[in-house]
Amino acid sequence: MTPQPILPGSTLVLRGSGYMAPEIASLRVAIVGQVNNQPVQWSAQPTRISNQELQISVVGELAERLVPAAGGVFVGHVAVTRESAFEEGPAVVSIPVSLLVTRELTPYLNTVTPTIFRPGEVIELSGSNFLFPSEGVSSVVFNGVLRTDSPALEIPLVEVEVALSPESSEDRGLLKLPIRASVFGIRPATYEGTLAVINTPAGGVPVRSDPLVPGPLRMEGPEVETIAPLQASRGQVVMVGGRGLLPADPAEGSGTLFLLEGVLDADRGPNLVYTQDNPLGIFPDDQPSAELAEVVLRVRINADGQAVGLGAVSGLFQGKARAMLFYGAERYLGPTQPLLFKVLPATQHVHLQFLPAFDEALLDFGLLAARTAVIQRILEVVERDFEGINIAFATESPSNFAEYMIVEIGGEDPNGTGLFGLDNTAGKDVGNHRFDDVIGGFNADTRARGFAAYGGIFASEFLNLSPTRGSSLLADPRFDLIFSPFCPELGGVPASQQEASGLGGRAQALGEAVRAFGSLVGSTITHETGHALGLSAHSGAFHNTGDNPGWIMDAGQFRPFGERAELPGEGPAVFSPQNRTYLEEVLPL
Repeated sequence: MTPQPILPGSTLVLRGSGYMAPEIASLRVAIVGQVNNQPVQWSAQPTRISNQELQISVVGELAERLVPAAGGVFVGHVAVTRESAFEEGPAVVSIPVSLLVTRELTPYLNTVTPTIFRPGEVIELSGSNFLFPSEGVSSVVFNGVLRTDSPALEIPLVEVEVALSPESSEDRGLLKLPIRASVFGIRPATYEGTLAVINTPAGGVPVRSDPLVPGPLRMEGPEVETIAPLQASRGQVVMVGGRGLLPADPAEGSGTLFLLEGVLDADRGPNLVYTQDNPLGIFPDDQPSAELAEVVLRVRINADGQAVGLGAVSGLFQGKARAMLFYGAERYLGPTQPLLFKVLPATQHVHLQFLPAFDEALLDFGLLAARTAVIQRILEVVERDFEGINIAFATESPSNFAEYMIVEIGGEDPNGTGLFGLDNTAGKDVGNHRFDDVIGGFNADTRARGFAAYGGIFASEFLNLSPTRGSSLLADPRFDLIFSPFCPELGGVPASQQEASGLGGRAQALGEAVRAFGSLVGSTITHETGHALGLSAHSGAFHNTGDNPGWIMDAGQFRPFGERAELPGEGPAVFSPQNRTYLEEVLPL
């Protein structure tokens, strides 16, 4: 059993085997013995952690009986009883134990390492008798002077206390002290003085260790050491490595900002110049540690409606980078690191997310066995439609991008309107300023504006193109000719795995059904993605004006089945010249 010694609030850990889940058996722990010749008898249900571990909190009645005011040694045994409908009678296991119990624990502090560190790093305090969080608080107390390099200041640290927790739930001998700005500031400095540990048990009296003189404790400044990759585009994650990269702490108003100074030689338009007085600042998106920060090339729209930020303009940046620490109104600049960084043209990544309801649509059409071939056809269609545009489609989310579009492909239209697809993103994004639109799910902003709120691609609704089954004005007899061999609702027999492999007499018919269905879904993805990118590019208009045969961004009633399914002589549809010019402007290769 651990830990030792035991205090009120301690968590006793029992390790063994056969601790079955509550659905299978009930467990009970009994503690029987004596402390200082006083009997102790207690039993209750434990907390089951796993098949090998149980936990008991020493609180309430157990704390009163097991831990007397004077402390002492408990001598007795601990038993675990298991009762199950699958066993004949209860199973009991018991072990003898001798446990030191106390209400007061005097801490001891022996060493402090390292003695040279940077902001955000951690120093270790080694010793013994530190408290676990459930038992109270162990704090480190500073009494000395902090001397900063520049400006040369002496800052007294008198009874400055920082609450800590043991590193391990079973080791009372190690505390970890994060180097926060609230104690050491953000400038290079040296601390000289003493350290002590205070144990404050829950409801008890604080107990202080003897002071330790660790010698000078030196804090150096931040440094940027590595940036990878050295070429990236908007929305991509870039890793910054270094030392002393203070993680953000909103509670104390401290953190790290990266500053770039230099010139971005733009691929198009004027160069961008960032000076020491007017650098480009980039906040980390995430900081796993003081040695590593994740930066995303994000873009924002300024008051003039222009996209600004690293990633807004492609080109070659040549200059330098540095880390700036901040704490309240105070700032500290680390040394510069030379930087040659290529900003690539922005690529709109699109994650095609095939929902379980899409499989239901494939069942409706009798094409579930050919699912892989259908998805491959869908990818062929969207990639062909957007050829020459800097956009990438995939069935998985891009691992190294934080900003990308999601298009959900499902079954029936949740809006109940029978639509084939709907871009439910918030407003017409002329210029494609948003790279993280989601065409799918429920959008409250869209509902508030009076539009249907559920978006995505609704593959089951294509059955309405059947004159036998559907009610669409676009219904076409050729739909039944293509899909009736496989669609149960049209009297067909679903394709088998063998047929999907190209075997059997229906292989050619299945290939045509897969091609047509993939074209229906793919061209709808193209159309709705076009909306999310800002099309139809007419001011205030979502579709092209009137009926323009073969244009993707025409309104739905002007896009017949033959064009959508790309039947011989009809389709594939294309973007109008004005639409394509717009796409080439917002997503140039």
